[in-house]
Amino acid sequence: MLEKLKDWWTLDQEAEQNSADNPLTALTDNQRRNAGPLLALAFGWGFLVTGLFTGSQLGNGIPFWPDIIITTFIGNLANFI
Repeated sequence: MLEKLKDWWTLDQEAEQNSADNPLTALTDNQRRNAGPLLALAFGWGFLVTGLFTGSQLGNGIPFWPDIIITTFIGNLANFI
């Protein structure tokens, strides 16, 4: 069992260079994808997180300034992490 794990963990330079998902080579044209849907998903989740943070603060009766503003900035920061 330990030998199988060692073989799996060992880097095979030639096999890695010939694999389709080699991170060290440039992407080919058929590997490229449109980034629009991924960006839309990221910003959508960011706005959702910001809305959830802000809504939970409003629901708890926390004053708008400065607490909710700080929470909103934290939510927007989560969008870019």
